[in-house]
Amino acid sequence: MKIVVHILLYLILFNVQALSQRQLFFSLSVQDGLSDSDVNCIIQDRMGFLWIGTESGLNRYDGYEFKVFKNKQNDPASLPYNSIWSLYEDRTGNIWIGTKNGDLVKYSPFVDKFTTIEFEDSENTGNSITSILEDVKGNIWFGSYSKGLPAHGARPRPHRKRRRHHP
Repeated sequence: MKIVVHILLYLILFNVQALSQRQLFFSLSVQDGLSDSDVNCIIQDRMGFLWIGTESGLNRYDGYEFKVFKNKQNDPASLPYNSIWSLYEDRTGNIWIGTKNGDLVKYSPFVDKFTTIEFEDSENTGNSITSILEDVKGNIWFGSYSKGLPAHGARPRPHRKRRRHHP
């Protein structure tokens, strides 16, 4: 019985101490260097940077200041479109970016370069990319606004005929 009382006292003291700790929240705004107040997506990469997709560009926040990436006219190594709708970091550290205009972009932080992924057909043009994910085989899957779930790097699986089991 004495042990039960000690455990209860410990739990009560632990809960009181946890409740007394204040949570610190702060906001980042355009005045701090954020490119736009309309934020569509956020991720934190393995280096600790916050990547923030807005209607006016891609923002990288290091805890002190922003670096803003935007489309530069006639520069194919820049973002192709400024409205960023989805972000994902793959297993090798590349940042994948989906735009409102339907562009899928890979940012290689090691060489500081954007590469726009060309689709085999122009079906995704103008079709917003709303989500990005990597599967266990390293294929990059992206959800689009109205064209389904295409994949970059995926190989089509051969059609296998299903066998029926007849007892």
